Amino acid sequence: TTLNVGNWFVIGRGNGSSGFTSTANIYNSTLKSVNFSMGFDDSRAGNLATQNFNMTNSTFTESGSFFVAESVGSTSTVNVSGQSKVNQSAGDFNIGINGVGTMNISDQSVVASGGNFSAGVNNNSLGTINITGQSVVTDVGPMRMGLSAGATGIVMVAGSSIVTNNNWLSCGANGTGTLILKDNAKYYEGSDFNFGDYGAAGTVGNLTLQDNAQAVLIGGGSVYVGKTAGAYGYVTQTGGIIDARKAGEFQLGQAL
Repeated sequence: TTLNVGNWFVIGRGNGSSGFTSTANIYNSTLKSVNFSMGFDDSRAGNLATQNFNMTNSTFTESGSFFVAESVGSTSTVNVSGQSKVNQSAGDFNIGINGVGTMNISDQSVVASGGNFSAGVNNNSLGTINITGQSVVTDVGPMRMGLSAGATGIVMVAGSSIVTNNNWLSCGANGTGTLILKDNAKYYEGSDFNFGDYGAAGTVGNLTLQDNAQAVLIGGGSVYVGKTAGAYGYVTQTGGIIDARKAGEFQLGQAL
């Protein structure tokens, strides 16, 4: 089964304050659109709504924006399972723009992003991305968690999953960011590896590395933990490997 959408494919638009739930399920199917949005309030006051998007052994191809939990008051969840594929050729890939957004990528799923890849974008937002099983995630980047002051972004990579970020990582850009690598997961970084990056008040970046997980710098970028004045970076390593042999610098802290 194939569904072609000429512009926006939207789940939960302008649902108002009644607590409605909107759900889209696709099984063994193909969906194509230009843009994708979940939880846009459409300027209706008091937005309070829940959105769900479940993909099983399906393919979603889109060429523009990928917005999850777009407006305040929205709680949006994307579940990508089986051997599903999400292919975004361009545009921002944002989980938790102003609301609470979660993306669960599991089994042998593949997600490819052609632009900025962010979890937790604006003030008071929460974005969480869980990558498990043998999933593969690739993005043009940069990858950012906690983009704005007051935003929180979490990315967890587990199982035997592989993430490749081809531009810089900003974990705790101006807000709070957390990257968790566990089990046999691998994270390949193509540029700078930043924890506590730009330095707005309350900027915090956290890295947890455990088990047999690996973080490998492949592009010659540098490692910065607490990169700028006022930013805090924390690394907790109880196992695994940080391979920074191709890194330009390895910097812990910055003068205040």
